Amino acid sequence: MNGLVVLQARTSSSRLPAKVLLPVAGMPLAVLAAKRAANRGHDVVVATSTERSDDYLAATLEAHGIRVFRGSLDDALGRFAGVVEECPDDMPVFRLTADNVVPDGELLVAVEADFRNRKLGYLSCNHKGSGLPYGVSVEITTAGILRSAASKATDPADREHVTPWIIRTHGMADFKPVSTGSMENYRCTIDNLDDYLGVVSLFDGVKDGVNLPMSDVLERMRQSANRPVTSASLQKLVFGTAQLGLRYGIGNITGQPDAATARSMIREAIRNGVEYFDTARAYGDSEKVIGEAMAQGWAARAKIITKLQPMAASPAEHSADSAALFVEASVFQSCHAMKAEKIDTLLLHRAGDRLAQGGGAWARLLKMKQDGLIDRLGVSVQTPGELIEAVADAHVDHIQLPFHLLDWRWDEAIAVIRQVKKQRNLVVHTRSPLLQGLLVSENPDHWRAAGAPDPHLIPEWLRLQAERLERQNVADLCIAYLNSRSWIDGIVVGMETRAQMLENFSLFGRPALTADERQELETNRPKMPEKMLDPSSWSSA
Repeated sequence: MNGLVVLQARTSSSRLPAKVLLPVAGMPLAVLAAKRAANRGHDVVVATSTERSDDYLAATLEAHGIRVFRGSLDDALGRFAGVVEECPDDMPVFRLTADNVVPDGELLVAVEADFRNRKLGYLSCNHKGSGLPYGVSVEITTAGILRSAASKATDPADREHVTPWIIRTHGMADFKPVSTGSMENYRCTIDNLDDYLGVVSLFDGVKDGVNLPMSDVLERMRQSANRPVTSASLQKLVFGTAQLGLRYGIGNITGQPDAATARSMIREAIRNGVEYFDTARAYGDSEKVIGEAMAQGWAARAKIITKLQPMAASPAEHSADSAALFVEASVFQSCHAMKAEKIDTLLLHRAGDRLAQGGGAWARLLKMKQDGLIDRLGVSVQTPGELIEAVADAHVDHIQLPFHLLDWRWDEAIAVIRQVKKQRNLVVHTRSPLLQGLLVSENPDHWRAAGAPDPHLIPEWLRLQAERLERQNVADLCIAYLNSRSWIDGIVVGMETRAQMLENFSLFGRPALTADERQELETNRPKMPEKMLDPSSWSSA
């Protein structure tokens, strides 16, 4: 007997269910999702809320012969338990979402067979573990486990998202589909108009959208005009946007791109799997450019890291109270520029600001985080000493530091980072992987401006190492070095043209250095004078 399929149509944090009523392949989205899930004989139920705003959705589904269960808006897990109330404990139960139209009954048959054969308590088929596009998500457990979760889970997040308690209790296992290829950078969920038009295009000209095999849908996705330009994982690539807000970097010869180009670059980066964008109040129009690019639903697809206006810009006579007001103004200015209700990650632009004015600025930021205006707090550091001091504060969730192949200063600090990461969820991003473009420059004037005693020595060494290790170029060598460091969660790379962006996509798809290659480079690299490692000390090129 096939398992029971439950499509979740609404949670307390989701928008009104208008999108699941949008037409795709001649029928409402939720109807298409339900009928595709049922096309191999599965029993399908759509679980939605008892809110009046869901009345029309329920009526529409029932008019198409689809069974509906309604329960608490705030307790999606309770809804699932209600659906399976009369089911035997060992009945397999699928969890899908009502805007998820790519999965079909054939996929569910394969997932259920794998679940039964491996005798699991939970199995997931999603883009990260299964190589499928984002939006093709299927979870399976049993009715008994769902009832147990409903009786024992108390965290509101567990109740809203249904399966977190089950995953913690029974473990995570991934379903590996046969011969789909790696499509993790593709997307078929619906969070904005661009998403919706993309999903509609997958069924253009199709007479029977219900029975179109998922394999055909995936092939249509591969041929789509909106397909990603790379199959590489860009999880570690953090899009640095300083160049989108001002002219930045010693190697910048093209200047700041116009607003339309910047928006296009940001959205294309998101389409290709870039998850983080890095900006700051001090980066000219960068926050505003990001806000415009993230409008119309794009903000749901990425996280923004911004930095507080440096306290040096505040009046020197600031007290702790007035410093707190300065901080509030900076945060709200960032929210306004980025058209955001809150900030994903906020960093102090200067490490010393954490203790400035009696700690008043940092105390206010902690209160704003407590109030839900900021998700994560952190510090942008310049030196190893600043990093070690910052991570000693348990409230620091995120660190950003300058680090590259030739930066020899961080050994002690890296050991501290590794230890702290064992104790708490500390995110570490590095910036200046190419030292503002200097490491890939062959212009002797750039190296002289940076204070190099011999403007040819270091660029020649870098070129020879790239050749010796069979890297494409010096940029490839530098990125591969950083990708080989396990303590680095993200690498901030600035770019001001689409050509640079595509080149960076390619570099992040290349293999990392091996541990032996990295060790040999670190042993034999020329030692740059410490002053050269600080771009603020450079003269004009």
